[in-house]
Amino acid sequence: MMRIGLIGAGRWGKRYIETIARMDGVELAHLGSTNPASTQLVPSGCRVSSDWHDVACDRTLQGIILASPPVMHCEMALASINARIPILIEKPMTLSARDARAVVSSSGPASVVMNFLTDPERPAKLGRADRERVLKDCSVEAMMGRLRDTHELLLTPFHPRLAPTIS
Repeated sequence: MMRIGLIGAGRWGKRYIETIARMDGVELAHLGSTNPASTQLVPSGCRVSSDWHDVACDRTLQGIILASPPVMHCEMALASINARIPILIEKPMTLSARDARAVVSSSGPASVVMNFLTDPERPAKLGRADRERVLKDCSVEAMMGRLRDTHELLLTPFHPRLAPTIS
């Protein structure tokens, strides 16, 4: 069973909670949220912490999803990277090129996934060339350096499965 942590239980966090609940082999094990009502959103057995640091440094997790306000993404991502826990960062990755570079330069291979262009109402499959073009158009390479790889990850209420299409 893959144990996942989630930081943030707002609009996007709730979608992740719903999606993870329908996935085989994956459990939401730890939620970081300052909203006391969040305990009612998660399955029994899921630990809920009001301090996001508890989730970011929980080494019992195999991955962490950041669905928090973007102003916190850099600090949270760096804490998770320092704890050597792979992370998925909900868009936008950070609010500045400097913070994005800090996250990318601190990460090891395959430890950070940036979620971009997700529209659960209209899921679309982009080919590798399309994703690279979009990233270049968004100046991601100008901000962070040469693009190493892209992956498609379907993790929405409409497609409750992990489906990497490119390695």
